[in-house]
Amino acid sequence: FSGQENALSETDLTVTFEGEQNIVGEYAWNTLGNDYCFYPDEEYAELMPRLENDERELSFCFSNSDLANELFDSTNINPASPSVRAEIKIDNYQYNYAQDADYLVNNKAELVEVVNSNL
Repeated sequence: FSGQENALSETDLTVTFEGEQNIVGEYAWNTLGNDYCFYPDEEYAELMPRLENDERELSFCFSNSDLANELFDSTNINPASPSVRAEIKIDNYQYNYAQDADYLVNNKAELVEVVNSNL
């Protein structure tokens, strides 16, 4: 990933990283956002940029949710079911951090393709 840093305040940060990257993990339906989110396996999560003091479980939702919904729905996932393993290709990973957030701050990424949904 190559990045461009955009500081929002002393405690808030948004950084966008350009470049395609294959990632393996699990995707699941996010009932709060009404979209799919992705949870990279630990070995892939370690490759993704983040602040050292960020203790959140690494995950991201998709900035192009219409395409993500179309591609993941084609795998016949039941939104009420547990997560499903897959290898995906992403681009434009956006890391969002808010130190004192009273609200959920989601990372985002553009889904390029589902490489393998049969893991």
